[in-house]
Amino acid sequence: MTLFRKKKYVQILLLPIVLVLSFSCRKSATSWHSDWSLSLLKDTVFVASWVNDSTLAENADQSIQVQLDRTLFNLNVFDLITIPDTTIVQDFSINFGGLNIPPGTAYVDEVKEHFFDLGDVVLKKARLRSGVANILISNPLATTTIFEIELPGVVKDGITFSQTELVAPAQNGLPGKTMINLDLSGFFVDMRGESGQFYNTLQSRMKVSTDPNGPNVTFASSDIVKFEINFGDLSVDYALGYLGETSISDTVEVDIDALSKIVQGQVALQDMFLELQLINGIRAIAQGKITHVEAVNAQGQTINLSHPQLNLPFNINAAQGNWNNLQPFVFPFLFDENNSNIKAFLEHLGFRFRIGYEVKINPWGNTSGGTDEIFPNSKLALQLKTDFPLSIGVNALLYRDTIAFNFANDSRLMRVNEGRFVLKTKNAFPFALSTQMKLLNEQNETLVTLEHQGEINAANPNASNDEITFLITSETADLLKDTKSIQLDFTLNSASMQDNKVFISDFLALDLKAFFQLNTTIE
Repeated sequence: MTLFRKKKYVQILLLPIVLVLSFSCRKSATSWHSDWSLSLLKDTVFVASWVNDSTLAENADQSIQVQLDRTLFNLNVFDLITIPDTTIVQDFSINFGGLNIPPGTAYVDEVKEHFFDLGDVVLKKARLRSGVANILISNPLATTTIFEIELPGVVKDGITFSQTELVAPAQNGLPGKTMINLDLSGFFVDMRGESGQFYNTLQSRMKVSTDPNGPNVTFASSDIVKFEINFGDLSVDYALGYLGETSISDTVEVDIDALSKIVQGQVALQDMFLELQLINGIRAIAQGKITHVEAVNAQGQTINLSHPQLNLPFNINAAQGNWNNLQPFVFPFLFDENNSNIKAFLEHLGFRFRIGYEVKINPWGNTSGGTDEIFPNSKLALQLKTDFPLSIGVNALLYRDTIAFNFANDSRLMRVNEGRFVLKTKNAFPFALSTQMKLLNEQNETLVTLEHQGEINAANPNASNDEITFLITSETADLLKDTKSIQLDFTLNSASMQDNKVFISDFLALDLKAFFQLNTTIE
């Protein structure tokens, strides 16, 4: 949240001075005085523009409610299951040569099982979200051969996967070959094997017959009928089995940019709480831990949030339901004024928050007997929530911002004799603001602090209209050529540290202009 819309560069560009020929004949210099003005900043901060942005909401009396709901992390739970690219081969050969096969003979019909190495993950059933199968079929016979390939247990829309292909005859001692490329997205896969008692196992069935309209062929002992399936880029969006014992730990960082500009001061908030919610949308038990919560303010000072359960494990139940009525388990971790230092934590005015967490899935092994389940809408997430009225007291709260500025005060052609910066304001907030302006050089060092007149009054009850003037003396004018930015400090104070409600109609309008008196000389 930024108070100003900054201009990258603010430059005063003088119009070219057109000299008529008569000037070239004069011996003495020509000079004159002129007044210049330039708008540096014009902006209005409306509370209404922040409402319904997932942070602020409006109450019935038009006061503002802080309703923060942020997802700090959302694990792609399907990353828990990694299926490596796998090639399975099924072949058939005869142990003796010279077997004569008439047309239309079915000479292969067999089922094989193929095991996928998934580490400690046990898959019984799955649905493929994506994946491809590249099938290479080899025919060693001197006749067209009919291949029927079936993957028992691989089903889509109630139909088992099968593919029938005519493969060209062998020629010049080289087998005939056919390549098939298949998209496996949306297929359900039963990985319990032919007996239904296994896991991570895929079945394949090969049926082969010769062309009923072809010639008799002789099967040599060296002939091998083969198909090869290469599975690649397999991912799932449903899984049943055991997801393995997995640990996830990280520290997430959340920045609130506007608070990084608060340099010093005090705030008082009321009725505050924070809630961290660990959401388990997997039908598997887990264990969690919030290791730390800390905030860093603009001065680099860190405060840690305290709570008796921090850095202690807590159990997370499995989600309930299934495809159409999945109910995630939500573990709430509440920080309020009764169990933590939440008031001091938020009044620390941190702009950077760090939250450390750990999650262990199946921390005690396969206690579910292989009934863990992930659905397409399953998630494992950590969310931050809060809900309290924006009633705030402030004392000497200093907000700082800068505007880039570049002015060539060239005494050979023209120079500023004197001038002023004028800030016109309209303030509807319940806070008074005092201001300060500094000119900074390229190294962000202060060249001068400008003297000023006027303050910004709090609304009481209507918006106040005020004007602040920052004077540019002749000595100050000489510093303009070295000025690269203007620093504006706003110090906020409330009449009371309690019951200062902020309303949806509150706003602060700012209009900053520069007025320079120039002296221009042409030889």
